[in-house]
Amino acid sequence: MGNSASKRLRRAAERNDVEEVLQVASANPAAVLRPSLWKQRTAAHLAARAGSAAALAVVLDVAGHAAGGLPTHFLNAPDHAGDTALALAAKHGHADCTRELLEAGASPLPANMQGATALHYAAARGQAACIRLLLSAPVRMPEGGRCRAADALVPDVIDVERYIDTRTHAGLCALHFAVLCGSQTAVAELVNHGAQLDTPLLSLGFRAPALMPACLAAGSTALHMAAATGRAQLCILLLHAQRTRHPGLELRRMRNARGMTPLNVALLCQHRNLASLLTAGSTIPAPLPPLRRSTAGQQALPPLLRQQLLSLVHRAALLATEPA
Repeated sequence: MGNSASKRLRRAAERNDVEEVLQVASANPAAVLRPSLWKQRTAAHLAARAGSAAALAVVLDVAGHAAGGLPTHFLNAPDHAGDTALALAAKHGHADCTRELLEAGASPLPANMQGATALHYAAARGQAACIRLLLSAPVRMPEGGRCRAADALVPDVIDVERYIDTRTHAGLCALHFAVLCGSQTAVAELVNHGAQLDTPLLSLGFRAPALMPACLAAGSTALHMAAATGRAQLCILLLHAQRTRHPGLELRRMRNARGMTPLNVALLCQHRNLASLLTAGSTIPAPLPPLRRSTAGQQALPPLLRQQLLSLVHRAALLATEPA
């Protein structure tokens, strides 16, 4: 009876059926705490994954009453892959569910079996709103103090690193994922929250993700990745942040394990339009604001057309700075 009720409740939470969630929970409050047998996902996991914010709020409220206070082990419970409900909400870009879980006390810090956190998931899919919520959330430190999640020290694949800069077992940090995803808004969020610009890619081995260009090697920075994918505006954004935050740092001179600079990588990948921008010491134009999402009566530019437009704008900026 208990398993049947919990299964019914999980399905109702997934499809955002608040009425049925309340109906099942009123008869069997403990059902909300039970995970599925196979994937070990609770009603909170399923609601967060589906973006069912209303049902998620009810599930958290019922769980708090059933356990005499919302238990941390329920909020941060891992599923079969080690993902928490918060990680699933961030992965699928459900900012309202992400906010609901954070306000309830869920921690953004836990990593799954591949070392991926909610932040890595959000960055890999360009979920800028979720990135902002995750990094600004207050977290409690082991010594008793509190800080924003971005600055919390957590285990990295090598040592201990700030949450915003920690890497997965594949050797990539959140900024790497955001650049490879091609999301200017996600990269801007990470940079504005203080992400390190020169964090190197670790040795990939057999864990290399499918989106990783083959021309990249260990030691590559986010700028190497922007160069490999030919994204001029991301290169400009990273270089502008370097000039503003670290005037003495020159990302364009940094070499990966193959001895290649970002310029070498861009030329190898046939992105010759980036040559002048990635030449060390050359002028860095101001970054363009990200394009807004389309609204009624408007259409967003196709990705290829947008990239061509950004390239033309960059060339025009360079011509304008050349001496007569």
